[in-house]
Amino acid sequence: MKRLATSLLAAVMVIGIITPFSASAKGFTDVPTTHTFFDEITYLSDQEIINGFNDGTFAPGKPVTRAAAAAMIGRAIGLDGEQRATTFDDVGESNFASGYIQSAVESKIISGYTDGTFKPGKIVTRGEMAIFLARAFDLTVKAETSFSDVSPSMAASDSILQILAERITSGYTDGTYRPNQDVTRDQFSAFLARALDDRFKQDPVPVPGNLTITSVNLDTEVVQIKNNGNNDVNMTGWKLVSVEGNQTYDFPANFILKAGSTVHVTSGQNAVHNPPAYLKWTGGYIWNNEGDTARLVNAEGVNVSEY
Repeated sequence: MKRLATSLLAAVMVIGIITPFSASAKGFTDVPTTHTFFDEITYLSDQEIINGFNDGTFAPGKPVTRAAAAAMIGRAIGLDGEQRATTFDDVGESNFASGYIQSAVESKIISGYTDGTFKPGKIVTRGEMAIFLARAFDLTVKAETSFSDVSPSMAASDSILQILAERITSGYTDGTYRPNQDVTRDQFSAFLARALDDRFKQDPVPVPGNLTITSVNLDTEVVQIKNNGNNDVNMTGWKLVSVEGNQTYDFPANFILKAGSTVHVTSGQNAVHNPPAYLKWTGGYIWNNEGDTARLVNAEGVNVSEY
């Protein structure tokens, strides 16, 4: 996280040592102490990373634009924010974020579009935000688990897994991340505060279904999968993959793995089909006895578990 180290040094030089949460921090009339992200917003305000509006509000529910994102990230990591000419046709020197936009582009945090524009007024999605933060803070470690609506083919997939590993995000209680949803000013503030200060880090949100491959017997050709969550999971569209054998089992449509229950996927001469405890893949042999990896993939194409 070399950019983070540099940014913190810059912050200390410019505004002094990071202070604890303070009731005397600049207050916003629309961010009461009961607001979910009051502490995060107060922290960033104290550090002069975020600003409010002339009427004393912060507009926490207002979507974040690309220009605003560049400015907030730029202040956080100590980029040069002096207003100046940019390489984009639609970002003049007079734009409040022109300096941060140019610096962010030069630092490869945010890029422009093929038509030569930056689109400073375009709203940032949660997926795009993940990309910006992962680049800004040089994140490389990826979480081993993902969200039900984040597939490996998505442009933001790696970045989302990186901010998840860094505990910058925890997702929603339904097991989703919602990458295409607009990010609001209070949400962006929360993410940014977590990237800067461990006090704001988030523990993963328990998801309704937590499916895990608990054992693989290559000799008897039985794979056990358990639902460790508190809710039943409809496994329509889910797959069990023999990685070395390059073979795939599709779970039956509307097969429900109840909370706390285990299903055995069987193959070979002793294969048994007795739902919901036993499912028969095939009477042929699937698994490589010299070593094989079992992979469980959900309906969105996300790898949920390996054994």
